Amino acid sequence: SYVEVAVPYKLTARWFGPFVVLEAKGAQVTLDSPATFGKAHQRVNIRRLKFFEARDAQFGTADQPPRPLQGVDGSDMYEVSRICASRIMKGRHELYVEWKGYDQSHISWVFRQILFEDVPALLAAYEAKPAKFKQRASALIR
Repeated sequence: SYVEVAVPYKLTARWFGPFVVLEAKGAQVTLDSPATFGKAHQRVNIRRLKFFEARDAQFGTADQPPRPLQGVDGSDMYEVSRICASRIMKGRHELYVEWKGYDQSHISWVFRQILFEDVPALLAAYEAKPAKFKQRASALIR
């Protein structure tokens, strides 16, 4: 099921895909997009598309996300790349987490308490300076 999340534009990916083109009519193409895209229309203008170039085999496969780590109790655990944002939803603190080895379509809101139990040092660093925490190298220096 799709859960709509208000994500700031600067945190969204510029390109998603690759997607299979199901049909082409003039300047419009129909894409085979996943259900996680929610209400996004499958029919787009061809100018909005970017040609997909396969990754060189020497760099590994980008299609396969890394396998999750196994916790002490045998549960799947994923490594946090960075914490992007925070919010309070229905009285509970949530953090917008980017996962290591996954693209931006997998970024998700996680309860603060869960991260506090699993990665307390990372959470403490974010809460000390949330605006300057792990700034992107491409970000503007002001």
